[in-house]
Amino acid sequence: MGHRLIGGGACLFNVNLTMPVWMFGFGLAAIVLFWFAFDDPQTGLGIGGALGVLGVTYYLSSFLVTSESVPPPASRNDADAGH
Repeated sequence: MGHRLIGGGACLFNVNLTMPVWMFGFGLAAIVLFWFAFDDPQTGLGIGGALGVLGVTYYLSSFLVTSESVPPPASRNDADAGH
């Protein structure tokens, strides 16, 4: 599965866990591209490493989101009460 539902099965928050994998993959691709195609390993490790770190950070931050930190969606009655 590429999605994880948080909030006891209610669709309060949908964390897409495939995005970090793609970001990490783009980071590895950037390392290979700059290292071999442009013969510049320092730039490849800098740019690719930055994308890889972002992917890992996004993955780890998905575990910090809990159902308590996401407000419940407003019902239609609450929205109409202000008018």
